[in-house]
Amino acid sequence: MSRAAAALLSIALAVGAGACGSKKPNLSRVLDFQTSQKQVANRGRTFYIVVRAVEEAQFLSETYDDVAKLVTQNATDESILEMELFWPGQPAQFVVEAPADKAIAVYCLFTRPSGDWKVLLSPPLDRAYRFVIGNRDIRIDTTPIDDDDD
Repeated sequence: MSRAAAALLSIALAVGAGACGSKKPNLSRVLDFQTSQKQVANRGRTFYIVVRAVEEAQFLSETYDDVAKLVTQNATDESILEMELFWPGQPAQFVVEAPADKAIAVYCLFTRPSGDWKVLLSPPLDRAYRFVIGNRDIRIDTTPIDDDDD
């Protein structure tokens, strides 16, 4: 093999290895949703919860209507990790495969949102999160979650 061919082969292998190694694997995340004991979520009406992998700037600039369009237009968006109808009073749990290097956005599409209708989970991400859903808002529950793997 000539030196030129060997050099080209070495460059091709290095580029190929770099491209394969640059993509970080997806990791499983558990998201638990509970309703507040004091309030009835969304006045007892069902609503969608949307979970997406996003950049923080995208999360900050998105409006309620931007996210609602993903549901109402049955849009296929590669960033969507989960989109489910939530029944107030019933706990829900999603296991999502999320990119290790991206934030996760959780949106509650209440009939009349107020306050925090969306939450951002920034990397590095924990393995599990618990959310409390109020009448028209969502918050992260800071109560420690038992983790049998540790």
